[in-house]
Amino acid sequence: MPPIELIRARDVGDLPAEKQVKFAWNADTYVTVDLTNLVDVSAVCGLGVDRWQPTVTVDRGGAPVPAPGDVCKIFPWKWSAFHDGRERELKDVFAVDIEELTIWVSGGPNRIIELIFVNVVLPTDINGYPMAAKDLILDATIDPAVRVANGATLPNRLTIATEFPIYVQGHFNSAPGTKRPAALAGDGITILSNAWLDDQNRPPSATFINCQGQVTAGKPCNAYLNWNWSYQNAAPTIVNAAILAGHWPTPCDHESAAVSRRLPELLRRRDRKLPALLGALA
Repeated sequence: MPPIELIRARDVGDLPAEKQVKFAWNADTYVTVDLTNLVDVSAVCGLGVDRWQPTVTVDRGGAPVPAPGDVCKIFPWKWSAFHDGRERELKDVFAVDIEELTIWVSGGPNRIIELIFVNVVLPTDINGYPMAAKDLILDATIDPAVRVANGATLPNRLTIATEFPIYVQGHFNSAPGTKRPAALAGDGITILSNAWLDDQNRPPSATFINCQGQVTAGKPCNAYLNWNWSYQNAAPTIVNAAILAGHWPTPCDHESAAVSRRLPELLRRRDRKLPALLGALA
């Protein structure tokens, strides 16, 4: 079996041997992010979030699942959340908020979550989307990623896996005296330091306003194309986890030829502030 199959979604054609080793089949929490079916979440998630979001389904094999309001907090979605300078694209982000997850897990012993698999279902293009959604996709393409945030303290041992890129924002599993067994498995792993701010790494609100009504599939907004992103300085960051990731091709691969330099990645100027990565790399 090719190693990439370890992080791929469940498939009805998977054989018993594949089901035994794939993260998707072993997950106690299988989350599907369906980008072919956008829904208006304003009534459930409230103000301050993108109104049109993908349908999120949480399957826990009969165990309790978070209520819709809790899903908004644990698994928030954000279109064009930030610009990835290596990929040279805006990332549409499905987040796993560890603090909110911990609050929900603490509600009872039958709520323990130890392995989350995130499956993303992609549409052919964005032309069928409501205009209010297309207005937020300035580069006219869907570039999904999973972001792990607020993870300094884990509720228990925890693995997060997906066949899409994973971004770890800030300290992960680093609180003194609370270290847990942890793993991150994805197409690529990028560390966003403690100094990271989305607003410093995405177009300003004026650009989004100027792009309203201008985005269609394959046609980015001109105001976005004229926007320039620049590196910011990083801050010391600790990630304590085993990492499983593959080679994640980018337009600037020639600038970083060694695999060990690309695993994990950084999106801020190191400025001699390399992350402290405590764990195995595979």
